Amino acid sequence: MRAKKLCHKKDVISADYSHNLGLIATGGRDHNIRLWDYEKMKFEIEIQAHYDEVTKVKFLKPFPLLFTADSKGVMYIWLIPPHKEGRKCLVKWVNGNSMDDDVPISAIDFYADIAKEEYYLLIGDEKGEAKICEISRII
Repeated sequence: MRAKKLCHKKDVISADYSHNLGLIATGGRDHNIRLWDYEKMKFEIEIQAHYDEVTKVKFLKPFPLLFTADSKGVMYIWLIPPHKEGRKCLVKWVNGNSMDDDVPISAIDFYADIAKEEYYLLIGDEKGEAKICEISRII
């Protein structure tokens, strides 16, 4: 078993692994996202964009893309290394029914049909709503 202490300044509350990229992503109560080399458990990059704790991180495999969400329902899709423009935000949006209604994300999954060029995010939130977001234009 591998372990790394002090990965964030506060608790790590979300993590994901990408075999094809050799990366681990962590999200923490410190509002940051960090990427780690899997083999060496070496810190690679930090993304500072969220204003609340990062509750979800999800690699959009097999692409160098990372989905993140925070406790206010703010979501991002990031271009990450090894892409030359790694750490670039491709899209940001807020989950909710109105400007005053932030709804945190409780579940996330990604579906890719590369042959048909169809790509979907499957999102569940804390109000019991499930959404299917077609993101082919982003990818």
